[in-house]
Amino acid sequence: MRKDTYRVPTNDEEALIEPPLEDLPGIVERNSQLLRNVDIRVNGQPFQGLRSQTRDAAIHAAIHSDIGGGDQEFNTDAPIVMTGRPSCRCHRRHRHEHGRRQ
Repeated sequence: MRKDTYRVPTNDEEALIEPPLEDLPGIVERNSQLLRNVDIRVNGQPFQGLRSQTRDAAIHAAIHSDIGGGDQEFNTDAPIVMTGRPSCRCHRRHRHEHGRRQ
């Protein structure tokens, strides 16, 4: 089993990105291959149908968003990759600087 050691970024504008961005195309392709053959139901609905509905809703929301002026072009056939960060209590310095104590 692989055990990685991570370091929390300590400077402004640093980021911890895992997996590395260069690995993303291969991961997305492998995920797509695995999900093509899934034969499960979610609340009685085939998983593939749920994925398709969710994708359509995300694309519709992006196209009709007024963020960025609404003039973006979208490749609706491209994979959708969700990103974000977990909410955690590891940003004490940031919260303290902004008057929030948790």
